[in-house]
Amino acid sequence: MSVNPPEDLDHYLNTQEILRYTRFTITDKEELKRVILADGAKDWSIVDRELEEGMCGISVPIRNRHYKAIAAINLTMPPSKAAEPGVLDYLLEELQTAAGRINTELKAREPIMKG
Repeated sequence: MSVNPPEDLDHYLNTQEILRYTRFTITDKEELKRVILADGAKDWSIVDRELEEGMCGISVPIRNRHYKAIAAINLTMPPSKAAEPGVLDYLLEELQTAAGRINTELKAREPIMKG
């Protein structure tokens, strides 16, 4: 969502019911918008027990040659593992490296559209 124009994000948030899945789920639309935009600015995202209490996830976008996000690479782990010192920093670096390799491969294989 963070890669869409701000008006698209506003429209989406204003037309959706935000469900609470856990006590950690962000349901305030202004707070959710702030988090989505912050994640977009740093180019990665973490979900900490927001969907399921026993799950923490981290993701990095996959981009085409025009820098458009077309997918994401992610992993999940128990929150207790994510809380260990250095784990998230290490995994984020590994995900960013993997995403970079995928991006490079995609750019090499994508046809350049003319016209």
